[in-house]
Amino acid sequence: MSGLRINVVLGAIGSILWIIGILMIIPFMVAVYYGEHLFPFSLSLTITLLIAFIFSLLLTEEKGEWNMREGFMIVALGWLTAAIFSSMPYIFEGTPPINALFEAMSGVTATGATALADIESYSKSSCSGGQ
Repeated sequence: MSGLRINVVLGAIGSILWIIGILMIIPFMVAVYYGEHLFPFSLSLTITLLIAFIFSLLLTEEKGEWNMREGFMIVALGWLTAAIFSSMPYIFEGTPPINALFEAMSGVTATGATALADIESYSKSSCSGGQ
C-alpha cells in the first residue's frame, strides 16, 4: 500500500480553487450589473485565485495515477474547500460564518436548503448561484 502524496492532493485542491475562483466571476458580474457592493465578491475572488496561484506555483504535479487514499482525500477536501471558499462572499456581507458555510455547502451540493431567515433581503448577486 503506497502512502499519501500531499503534493498530489494539494495540487488537485489548487485546481479546484481555480475553478471556484473563475466561477466567482458570475456573481461579481451580477453585482456590477445591478450596481451592488463589489467588495464581498472582489475580495473573495482575489483570495481564492491568489491561493490557487500559490498552490500551482509551489506544488509540482507528480506523474502517475492517484492511489485510493489520495482519491478519498481529494474528494473530501475538495468538497470542504469548495464550501469554505464559496462561503466567503456571505461572510464579507455580514452573514454569521456557520450560516455562510451552510449556505455555501447547500449551493455547492445543490440541495436547496437554506439557513437564512429572510432570503429576499440579500443582494441579487448573493443569490445568483455562482458561489
